[in-house]
Amino acid sequence: MPRLRPIKSLVLLKILQRYYGYSARQGKGDHIVLFDNLGHMTVIQSGKELRPNIIRSILRETGLSWEEIEKYL
Repeated sequence: MPRLRPIKSLVLLKILQRYYGYSARQGKGDHIVLFDNLGHMTVIQSGKELRPNIIRSILRETGLSWEEIEKYL
């Protein structure tokens, strides 16, 4: 896996919504709950910079790779 770099959570949120069809619902506190077309759920912190280990777990939950996300950065 390539070396991940920190990115802002709102940037990742917009990429997942715009290009991969996720819809957002407000979660509890500073978290946003995302759902895809099949009903799979992913939770992202809002307003923070995501560390590589958090990005890795989000990618594992969504089934995407870093290369797929990085081309939209």
